[in-house]
Amino acid sequence: MDVEYLPIRGDVLTSVFPVVTGVLTLPSAWTAKGALLLASANVVAGTTLGVKSVVKYVDTSNTLPATNTVCLNHDKTKVLFNNATDAVTRASITLVMCAAEDLCSILEASD
Repeated sequence: MDVEYLPIRGDVLTSVFPVVTGVLTLPSAWTAKGALLLASANVVAGTTLGVKSVVKYVDTSNTLPATNTVCLNHDKTKVLFNNATDAVTRASITLVMCAAEDLCSILEASD
């Protein structure tokens, strides 16, 4: 297993969402903030429950990932599961989003 360390700054959001045919569509309030990366996904309802391995998404055709894996689609508006084998209906996801506050500006203003 490869581990990729990404030192990025952002806000962390976690929530439970419905999954339809292997696709969890992020709410517009979340996509407007700008998703940076999918940190974790835990299936809470469906055939195969539990934490899934997050993989890097490289295909732009919205092809579903392999069994027991999950990824963001290419435009970072959907979380994709393998519907054929995992049959997910609800999942808890954690995303790192673009930071709401510009910490550099805040720190510079306090000088």
